This record gives sequence, C-alpha cells and structure tokens, in this order.
Amino acid sequence: MRIAILGDLHYSARLLTRYPAHRAARDRAFDALVRRFFAVEADWYVSIGDLVNEGRSADYDGIYRLIRRYAPASSPEKGALRVGPSSIARPKLERRFIHVLGNHDVLLLRKEDVEARIDQPRNFSIDVPEARLIFLDTTKARKWYDWGGTLDRETLAWLSAELRAAGDRPALVFAHHPVHNTTARSAGDRRSIDAAVPIEPVLAEKRGLNLFFSGHNHVDSIARRPHWLHVQTAAALDTLTIRLVDLSGGKIRLRLVPIGTPEMMWDVGRFARHMRGFRPGEGGAFGPLDEAYVSVERPMAVPAPEPAWAPARAAEA
Repeated sequence: MRIAILGDLHYSARLLTRYPAHRAARDRAFDALVRRFFAVEADWYVSIGDLVNEGRSADYDGIYRLIRRYAPASSPEKGALRVGPSSIARPKLERRFIHVLGNHDVLLLRKEDVEARIDQPRNFSIDVPEARLIFLDTTKARKWYDWGGTLDRETLAWLSAELRAAGDRPALVFAHHPVHNTTARSAGDRRSIDAAVPIEPVLAEKRGLNLFFSGHNHVDSIARRPHWLHVQTAAALDTLTIRLVDLSGGKIRLRLVPIGTPEMMWDVGRFARHMRGFRPGEGGAFGPLDEAYVSVERPMAVPAPEPAWAPARAAEA
C-alpha cells in the first residue's frame, strides 16, 4: 500500500495584489502542483492540513475544482470505516483523497460547514490489511491568532480505542499539528498540539511500529520515540515535494519526491509573498538530508535506557 502526503498547500483565491501576472502565476503553480501530486501512483492521497489559506468559500471552490479535475475517482480497496466523535459526515471510500483539517482550513467557516463542503468527517479511521489509518482534527475553529492544536477528552478516548483496535498492525495517525516537542519547531509557541493535552499516554498504549504524521511547521522533520516515528512534512510551496509512504511485508519506507519544475519555482516566487499570513521560505524547510529516505520495520528498535515520553530536544530544522 502506498500513501502520498501533500504538505500545507495554502491554496489562496485571494492575493494582496491586483497585478494580473501574480494571479496568473498563482493559477499555473497550483494547477501544476495538484496535477503532479495526483499523477504519482498511490492508493490514498492525503492533505496533511492547511489545504487552503484563509478558509474562504472561494478558497474551497478553487482547490476542490482542481481536485475533482485530477484526483483518481475510485478507491483501490474497501476498508472498514469508523467515524469519530463530533462528526456529521461520512467519507466516501470511493474517493482516494483525504483532507485532514488544518488551522487555516477553519479560519472562517464553522467546522460543520467545512465537513459538509468537503463531504468528509473531521475524525475517522480506515482499517486496511496493512495498518489502521486514523485521521484526527486537532484544530481550533475560527481563531486567526491561536494556531496551536488541541484535542478534547472525547476524541482522545476515541483515539485510544482506535489504537487498541489496530492490534499488532501498525497504527498510522494523520493530524495537522505534531505532538509537542517531537519534530522540528514543535516545542515552540502554538507549534504543536498543546503540551497540556494528554496525548502522549494515549500513544504510549500502542506498542510495535507506529507513525504519527503531521504538518503545520513548514519543515520536513522525523523524530523517533518509543514505538512511534513522528513524521512532519513541509509546506508544498516551499519545497515542491510530496512524501510517499510505502507499506509492504512489515516494512515502512518514507521518501520525499520532487514534483516541481524551475518554472513552478519561479511562479511561486512571484505570488507567494502576496498571500495573507503565509511566509514563504522560512528557512530549512527540507530538514536534514538523511531524513529524506527512511526505512523502518517491526519491531522498531528503541534504546533501552530511554523512558517512554521523556522530554526530548526538538530536531534541528
């Protein structure tokens, strides 16, 4: 099974400029990014959040127009599906694209309205032979200046049950915000799920090989913890790459795949600085070179002296 992950895309229907050349560059770049993302062969295609930049209806209209144009129409397999708490929609398994909510996705619309617009719940899981895929909403709705993550008790209880249901198979959790003080920048203010949220004990219940995928901090980063590999994917506009996850024979292979061209880089440079709240090229977006290709297999090796969920220094960007 292969999963393709798109980092924070920040599709923006509105630019802080009226110069036609900037809008034309935006249209070319986003069209090419979405087309090249779906051109990579995969079983599931996941946006790790902040698919849109300001959460406007026009943002959703624009990006989903491209998704409908380029996304594969049918699911390669039918997995058992469970909808989590506080969700009103049921995902259509025939759709191979999954939208994990990010803080920018819910800046203006109510979460219920976003669910209806994307026809997908905020929390759900898909049970496939290789693993259990768990999708979490860690966002705070309509808070422009509070972009940190959170989880309520009900969702934590649901996550715990989902991890138990995975049994001996890997659990792959997809959330926009990383767990606090794991991946690069996740120890900073509003850069993770709030440190007060007791997600670490919930994750610690699951043994074996498991992965927690996130975005939010716009830098590629991988951090090892007991029984978990935390994998953060950079903003797509900064790196013009996607992350591929291959599961086969008890092994999991992670790799970054470039999907950009020099022309796309030029276009992004022309319009990205005119997007509200988006800072292109924060620096170090690619992360360490030795994290671009990572292979792990069960059981995951963990140094014996390290206690579960001991505080750890954030990875270098």
